[in-house]
Amino acid sequence: MATGDAIKSYGAEVVMESSGATLSDGDMPVCADATFDTAAVGGRTMATFEFDTAAGGFSTAPTAGATINIYEQKFNSDGNQAPTPDANYKSDYIGSFIINPTDEQQFPSRDCPIGYYGGDYVLEWLDGGNGTATVTSGWVLRVKPWTFGPSA
Repeated sequence: MATGDAIKSYGAEVVMESSGATLSDGDMPVCADATFDTAAVGGRTMATFEFDTAAGGFSTAPTAGATINIYEQKFNSDGNQAPTPDANYKSDYIGSFIINPTDEQQFPSRDCPIGYYGGDYVLEWLDGGNGTATVTSGWVLRVKPWTFGPSA
Protein backbone atom coordinates (compact mmCIF):
# COMPACT_ATOMS: atom_id res chain seq x y z
CA MET A 1 0.00 0.00 0.00
CA ALA A 2 1.39 3.36 -0.98
CA THR A 3 1.57 6.30 1.41
CA GLY A 4 -1.64 8.30 1.16
CA ASP A 5 -3.79 5.42 -0.10
CA ALA A 6 -7.26 5.38 1.45
CA ILE A 7 -7.75 2.99 4.38
CA LYS A 8 -10.77 2.31 6.57
CA SER A 9 -10.39 3.64 10.11
CA TYR A 10 -12.66 2.06 12.75
CA GLY A 11 -13.86 3.33 16.10
CA ALA A 12 -14.96 1.15 19.00
CA GLU A 13 -18.11 -0.95 18.64
CA VAL A 14 -21.03 0.26 20.76
CA VAL A 15 -23.86 -2.07 21.80
CA MET A 16 -26.91 0.21 21.50
CA GLU A 17 -29.38 -2.49 22.57
CA SER A 18 -28.17 -5.51 24.50
CA SER A 19 -31.41 -7.46 24.96
CA GLY A 20 -34.36 -6.00 23.08
CA ALA A 21 -37.99 -6.78 23.91
CA THR A 22 -40.31 -8.70 21.57
CA LEU A 23 -41.23 -6.60 18.50
CA SER A 24 -44.66 -6.73 16.87
CA ASP A 25 -45.33 -5.42 13.36
CA GLY A 26 -44.89 -1.62 13.35
CA ASP A 27 -43.09 -1.40 16.72
CA MET A 28 -40.41 1.33 16.92
CA PRO A 29 -38.12 0.85 19.97
CA VAL A 30 -35.41 3.36 20.88
CA CYS A 31 -32.03 1.63 21.21
CA ALA A 32 -30.20 3.61 23.88
CA ASP A 33 -28.53 1.13 26.25
CA ALA A 34 -25.22 2.94 25.60
CA THR A 35 -24.14 6.47 24.72
CA PHE A 36 -23.23 7.11 21.10
CA ASP A 37 -22.03 10.71 21.30
CA THR A 38 -19.28 12.86 19.77
CA ALA A 39 -16.58 10.89 21.61
CA ALA A 40 -17.91 7.55 20.32
CA VAL A 41 -18.33 8.86 16.76
CA GLY A 42 -14.83 10.35 16.74
CA GLY A 43 -15.43 12.40 13.58
CA ARG A 44 -16.38 9.32 11.56
CA THR A 45 -19.14 9.67 8.98
CA MET A 46 -20.32 6.08 8.55
CA ALA A 47 -21.05 3.08 10.77
CA THR A 48 -21.63 -0.63 10.35
CA PHE A 49 -24.93 -1.59 11.99
CA GLU A 50 -25.42 -5.22 13.04
CA PHE A 51 -28.77 -6.66 14.12
CA ASP A 52 -28.64 -10.07 15.79
CA THR A 53 -31.87 -11.90 16.47
CA ALA A 54 -32.06 -14.21 19.48
CA ALA A 55 -32.04 -17.99 19.00
CA GLY A 56 -35.21 -18.86 17.10
CA GLY A 57 -35.36 -15.37 15.65
CA PHE A 58 -39.10 -14.94 15.11
CA SER A 59 -42.45 -16.22 16.39
CA THR A 60 -43.13 -17.57 12.89
CA ALA A 61 -41.44 -17.12 9.53
CA PRO A 62 -41.58 -13.45 8.45
CA THR A 63 -43.36 -12.55 5.22
CA ALA A 64 -41.25 -11.94 2.10
CA GLY A 65 -40.39 -8.24 2.04
CA ALA A 66 -39.98 -7.96 5.82
CA THR A 67 -37.58 -5.20 6.90
CA ILE A 68 -36.13 -3.53 9.94
CA ASN A 69 -35.77 0.19 9.22
CA ILE A 70 -33.14 2.27 11.03
CA TYR A 71 -33.73 5.89 12.09
CA GLU A 72 -31.23 8.18 13.82
CA GLN A 73 -32.32 10.47 16.66
CA LYS A 74 -29.44 12.90 16.22
CA PHE A 75 -27.65 15.02 18.80
CA ASN A 76 -26.91 18.57 17.68
CA SER A 77 -23.84 20.68 18.53
CA ASP A 78 -25.19 21.75 21.95
CA GLY A 79 -26.18 18.22 23.02
CA ASN A 80 -29.91 18.47 22.35
CA GLN A 81 -31.63 15.69 20.42
CA ALA A 82 -34.07 15.70 17.53
CA PRO A 83 -37.58 14.41 18.30
CA THR A 84 -37.86 10.65 18.72
CA PRO A 85 -38.91 8.97 15.45
CA ASP A 86 -42.29 7.24 15.72
CA ALA A 87 -45.17 6.14 13.47
CA ASN A 88 -46.08 9.78 12.77
CA TYR A 89 -42.54 11.22 12.60
CA LYS A 90 -40.19 9.13 10.48
CA SER A 91 -37.39 11.64 10.04
CA ASP A 92 -33.69 10.77 9.68
CA TYR A 93 -34.15 7.36 8.05
CA ILE A 94 -30.65 5.97 7.39
CA GLY A 95 -31.18 2.42 6.09
CA SER A 96 -32.91 -0.96 6.35
CA PHE A 97 -32.07 -4.56 7.08
CA ILE A 98 -33.78 -6.93 4.63
CA ILE A 99 -35.00 -9.96 6.57
CA ASN A 100 -34.89 -13.50 5.19
CA PRO A 101 -38.43 -14.99 5.30
CA THR A 102 -37.39 -17.97 7.43
CA ASP A 103 -37.99 -18.57 11.13
CA GLU A 104 -34.36 -18.82 12.20
CA GLN A 105 -31.69 -16.79 13.92
CA GLN A 106 -30.40 -14.02 11.60
CA PHE A 107 -27.47 -11.59 11.65
CA PRO A 108 -28.00 -8.88 9.02
CA SER A 109 -25.57 -5.96 8.81
CA ARG A 110 -25.23 -2.84 6.68
CA ASP A 111 -23.28 0.40 6.44
CA CYS A 112 -25.18 3.65 7.06
CA PRO A 113 -24.31 7.36 7.36
CA ILE A 114 -24.22 8.75 10.91
CA GLY A 115 -24.49 12.24 12.38
CA TYR A 116 -21.29 14.02 13.44
CA TYR A 117 -22.49 14.41 17.05
CA GLY A 118 -23.95 10.91 17.37
CA GLY A 119 -27.41 9.97 18.55
CA ASP A 120 -29.73 7.18 19.54
CA TYR A 121 -31.19 4.73 17.04
CA VAL A 122 -34.80 3.71 16.53
CA LEU A 123 -35.69 0.49 14.72
CA GLU A 124 -38.98 -0.20 12.95
CA TRP A 125 -40.07 -3.83 12.46
CA LEU A 126 -42.29 -4.30 9.38
CA ASP A 127 -43.34 -7.87 8.56
CA GLY A 128 -43.87 -7.57 4.80
CA GLY A 129 -47.57 -7.76 3.94
CA ASN A 130 -48.63 -10.33 6.55
CA GLY A 131 -47.84 -8.57 9.82
CA THR A 132 -48.11 -11.64 12.07
CA ALA A 133 -44.46 -12.51 12.80
CA THR A 134 -42.83 -10.97 15.86
CA VAL A 135 -39.12 -10.59 16.51
CA THR A 136 -38.26 -12.75 19.53
CA SER A 137 -36.97 -10.90 22.62
CA GLY A 138 -33.23 -10.87 23.24
CA TRP A 139 -32.15 -9.20 19.96
CA VAL A 140 -29.04 -6.99 19.87
CA LEU A 141 -28.08 -3.85 17.90
CA ARG A 142 -24.37 -3.04 17.50
CA VAL A 143 -22.90 0.08 15.89
CA LYS A 144 -19.25 0.44 14.80
CA PRO A 145 -18.27 3.86 13.37
CA TRP A 146 -15.77 4.12 10.51
CA THR A 147 -14.42 6.47 7.88
CA PHE A 148 -11.77 6.51 5.17
CA GLY A 149 -8.44 8.24 5.75
CA PRO A 150 -4.97 8.31 4.22
CA SER A 151 -2.49 5.56 5.05
CA ALA A 152 0.80 6.51 6.66
